[in-house]
Amino acid sequence: MVSTTSMTLAALATLAVLAAAAPASPQPPVFATNWQANEDNVIIEGIQRAHLDHYFDGSNNRTALTNATGTMYDVVVTLYNDDLEDAREYYIRTYGGARHCQFWCAPSTPVVCDNFDSLCSYDYKRKATYVGDDTINGIETHRFFWTENLGPIPMNSLLLYVDANAAEPTPVRMYRDLHPFGKPLGNSTIDFTNFKSVESFDESIFDLGPDAKYDCASPEPGAQCQSESQTLSNSLKLSQTFSLKLPQFLSLSSLSLSLSLSKSLSLSKSLSLSQNLSLSLSLSLFSLSLSLSSLSLSLSPSLSLSLSLSLSLSLSLSLSLTHSLSLHLFLSLSLFSFLAL
Repeated sequence: MVSTTSMTLAALATLAVLAAAAPASPQPPVFATNWQANEDNVIIEGIQRAHLDHYFDGSNNRTALTNATGTMYDVVVTLYNDDLEDAREYYIRTYGGARHCQFWCAPSTPVVCDNFDSLCSYDYKRKATYVGDDTINGIETHRFFWTENLGPIPMNSLLLYVDANAAEPTPVRMYRDLHPFGKPLGNSTIDFTNFKSVESFDESIFDLGPDAKYDCASPEPGAQCQSESQTLSNSLKLSQTFSLKLPQFLSLSSLSLSLSLSKSLSLSKSLSLSQNLSLSLSLSLFSLSLSLSSLSLSLSPSLSLSLSLSLSLSLSLSLSLTHSLSLHLFLSLSLFSFLAL
C-alpha cells in the first residue's frame, strides 16, 4: 500500500516537471535609451486627439515633440537637468520656414524617464508584469501591467502592448487609466508607429530657433504656463499632475510641515504633556507618510534616508526631544523608508 506521503511527493514532483516544461512568461523588455516614433494620442475618452513625432533622447536628458496637432505650439523641446531648477520646457511655433520660441515653462516631471510616454519609468522597471497577449491594429502583442501610486494611494494604472514578434523591443500601444486618489477620471491611449532605436540625434531636432535668445531667455517662466492655451501639453501630461512629482509634492509637504512646526513652537509651552505627545505623534505620522512617498517619487535610498534625517531633526528641534528620542525617531523613519523602497 502506498503511503499518503509518497503520493504527495509524487504529485509535487509531477507538478514540478510540468512547471519546468511550461514556457516562461515574457519579461518586460528593456527599451532603447534613445528612440523616435510617431504617436497618436487620445485623451480622456476622446476629448482631445493629437498626432506628433516624438524624439526621446535619454542619453542627453531631453525630448522633442514635433509636427504636433491640436495645439498652437507645434514643437515642444524639453531639456532636463540634474539640477531641477535649470530644467526647461520650450514652446515653439513654426512659420516662415523657421522655429520661433515663444516661452518656457518648468517641466511637469523632474526626470526624462517620468515623461508621459516614457518606456523607462521607475515603476515600469520595478513593477511591470506580463498579463497576457492581445492583438492591436493587427499586431500580436504581449501586455504588461503596472501601477503608479502615491505610496499606498492609487493614482494611475498602465498597460503597455509590446510587439510579440519584433526583432527589437517595440511598443505598439500604451493605455493609462487615471484614478487619482481612487476616483475615476478617464483614460488616455498612445498608439506608436514607426518606432525605432537611435544611436544619436541630429542637433537640429532640438533647435530652439533664432528667437530663443530673445523670447526664451528670461530667467522666469512665461506667464502662458498657466494658460489654457497649452492644451496639448496639459492633456498629454494630465496623469503626471495627479502623480504629484517631486517639486510639487515637496513644496506642498514643506508648507504643511512648516505650518505644523510653527504651531508646535508657538503652543509647546502652554500644552500639557499629553497634548505635546499627541502633536508629536501627528507630526511623526506626517513624516512617515512623506517617507512612504519616496516610493512613488522614485527617490534613491540615500536621498530617502537624507529626507528622513532632515525630518527627524526638524521634529526633534521643534518638539525639544531628547537625544535618545531623536535617534529613535530617525531610526524609525529610516527603517520605514528602507522598507518602502
